[in-house]
Amino acid sequence: MIEGASTTFMLDAFVFPGNSGGPVVLKPEFVSIEGTKANGKASLVGVVTQSRNYVDTAISPQTGRPRITFEENAGLAEVLPIDYVNAAITTFRKLQGWPDPTPKPAAN
Repeated sequence: MIEGASTTFMLDAFVFPGNSGGPVVLKPEFVSIEGTKANGKASLVGVVTQSRNYVDTAISPQTGRPRITFEENAGLAEVLPIDYVNAAITTFRKLQGWPDPTPKPAAN
């Protein structure tokens, strides 16, 4: 995603049907790796778009044809970064002719 090859990123988390659109939150941590800064507040980083499944097909040794396919939750989720969500909302608001909700600094 950082290199522009994708608009989403993968998250190591179990996601199930019905979780799409759910928030992905970076939780606060008060400890950190030596030499790095601790994250002291929660942040919304994106929304879940889908889970990723692992598919394995059993092939018959006699015929060489597929016999059965197994599909399991891979424990990975695809996430749309919150920047894309915000851009979509901003575009929608502009198309509707709605005012910008961002507070303007007071004039001196």
